[in-house]
Amino acid sequence: MKKYSYPLSKLGWNQNTKQYAKMWQDKSKRWLSVKELNIIKNSLFSYLEGSKLTIDNILILDVGVGAGRILGLYIDECHATKVHGVDYAENMIKFNKQKYKNKVILNKCDISKSTPFKKKKFNFISAIRVIKYQKNWKKVFEKISSILKNDGIFVFSIPNKQSVNIFSGDKMASTTISELKNILSNSDLEILNTFGYTRLPEPLYNIKILQDLIIIIESILSQILPKHYLSKVMFVVVKKTSKK
Repeated sequence: MKKYSYPLSKLGWNQNTKQYAKMWQDKSKRWLSVKELNIIKNSLFSYLEGSKLTIDNILILDVGVGAGRILGLYIDECHATKVHGVDYAENMIKFNKQKYKNKVILNKCDISKSTPFKKKKFNFISAIRVIKYQKNWKKVFEKISSILKNDGIFVFSIPNKQSVNIFSGDKMASTTISELKNILSNSDLEILNTFGYTRLPEPLYNIKILQDLIIIIESILSQILPKHYLSKVMFVVVKKTSKK
């Protein structure tokens, strides 16, 4: 089983940009990707409806742009016009600059250490499959909160400590909902909704002949089990409160 360091090597991400993009083409990964993107899209349009704003006049940030999967959602499906993205791997930045041209403003930075943005700049921020790689992952919430407008929305994912995948040996950040509530509260972030999908051991997802069976089993488990019970990853939607 592959072990990850904190944070995951910049060299590793720089060398595997295209491979990471290709990974999401597997059937079970596409199934999962649709669920993830729907969480973001539904959260975004729910925010727009509640705030009476339009997609044209809000600022959106994707943290850890990777191969541009989520940027594509904002630009191509949601038709957002003010999209920013950050990543600490230079090749990820170059890849997305080529892919999206002038449709997104990209910056290279490690969000757990610093950001190039002014305070309370963004209306909506996403960080999917990013926080788990950060050694100082709790600091990420402080940084995000500082650049998120009051009542703005932050959607992120983080591994669940109460999952069978905790025995895999991966040294990634993980938490529970109860622990997360306290951490988020310290950064003036309030949980609005949470989701959990994948429950089967991660190695099964890499076996191509099991792709259809995995989707069926995961779908059944999602219907019969509480939404966080045994889920590998928790997807969390939070709102910036106006305490400060």
